[in-house]
Amino acid sequence: MRCDEQISESGIDAALRAIGPQLDAQPSTGAIERARAAVRLALNEAWLADLPQPAPADLGIVRERIHGELATLAAERRRRIGSAFAAAACLALCFGLIRWSGTRATVVAEADAPEMIDAFVRAGRDVRNEGSMTWSIEAELDFIEKGLGDLENDPLDDLRQELIKRLKRQERKAGTL
Repeated sequence: MRCDEQISESGIDAALRAIGPQLDAQPSTGAIERARAAVRLALNEAWLADLPQPAPADLGIVRERIHGELATLAAERRRRIGSAFAAAACLALCFGLIRWSGTRATVVAEADAPEMIDAFVRAGRDVRNEGSMTWSIEAELDFIEKGLGDLENDPLDDLRQELIKRLKRQERKAGTL
């Protein structure tokens, strides 16, 4: 009987070897990732268990700081939104003013240009003749013009000429060396 058992066992082994590759199943990548995540979680829990637990007072301070930071972020977000609305309002105002001024603008024909220039010159003369402030400005301009007329006898002119002569002498000396 032993021989029969050996034959049947060897037959079973041969049959298993033949269908073995078909029975060899690899786990899916999802199953491998879930196993890795479970191992990571277990390691993190073991590491956190070794750390000292924070005091309740410390948790309150952490909670306050987190709420303060979140409030700051919310305020910045509101400020950015407000800035965007302000910029949009400025643009709308500018476009409105441009459109309004475009409807109120008058077109000047080329034939009217000389008349407008004459009107501008007349307005300048009228202001000059009627204004007391323009008389004082005119007096000051006259004084400046008289001062500029005296530049022909300017003492700085003599110094300028002397400086030019000295420079020419130095150039000559440098040229002869």
